[in-house]
Amino acid sequence: MEGRADIVQVDGRLSGGTLTTLGAHAWELSWNTGEQLWVGEQGGFFDWSVVLGPNDDPGSVQGLLGSKTGRANDFQRPDGSVLNGSASDSAMLGDLADAWRVTPGTSLLVQAMAATLVASEGNPSASNLGSTSSTASDFLAPSHH
Repeated sequence: MEGRADIVQVDGRLSGGTLTTLGAHAWELSWNTGEQLWVGEQGGFFDWSVVLGPNDDPGSVQGLLGSKTGRANDFQRPDGSVLNGSASDSAMLGDLADAWRVTPGTSLLVQAMAATLVASEGNPSASNLGSTSSTASDFLAPSHH
């Protein structure tokens, strides 16, 4: 993890850790440094849970994970401003999530991978490669799932 992308090989090997299939729609990624990620497919969307490692200091994470500096800073926007902990659900699910939305300039996905995924879904024209997280997001989730 530590600020760089880890690559999961096609054979399921994870550099510096392990990838374990827990079931037909559930996986666990465990890094040698103690971090863990559980992912489960839940009928059209993914549910996930993150466990930080013992050496992950306060402030070592940010965004939708919080900051590991206590509840007072858990809802910090990228600009450093903090959403009040008593904010409404719509502020939490809207304002905070939108502030951390992935943009084309910050995405870890590459266009070649997107083209492969689109083509594999029966769309060889790859007409939606211009999609951004704003156009590809389901803003009603999870309310209708």
